Amino acid sequence: MKTPETNAVIAKITIAIFLIGCLFKMPYGYYQLMRVAVCFLFGWLSYMEYKIGMLITAILCGLCVVLFNPIIKLFIHKQQWQIIDRWLAVFLIIWLATDTFRILKKRRPKIPVGTK
Repeated sequence: MKTPETNAVIAKITIAIFLIGCLFKMPYGYYQLMRVAVCFLFGWLSYMEYKIGMLITAILCGLCVVLFNPIIKLFIHKQQWQIIDRWLAVFLIIWLATDTFRILKKRRPKIPVGTK
């Protein structure tokens, strides 16, 4: 059964794949699709993080929505975009790892003390 936590993990993996794909030579249509998908997914993550009370990550995701906004585009040189994409992918992977450990820790059955 999918929970909001597992949906957030899937969204983070999808964003990371899109960002890593930007480091390679791709057709222009890929970058347009990436902007729309990443903007939408960061917007959804921002809402989910705000909903659970994680305001700092909600604000950071909101800033990423502005950065990847497909309607009002920020014009940045390709080298700078690659640096941004690389660092965001790294931070997403770290965020993904911490969330995965938190989810696994929460799901682990608790063994009462004194029993085997």
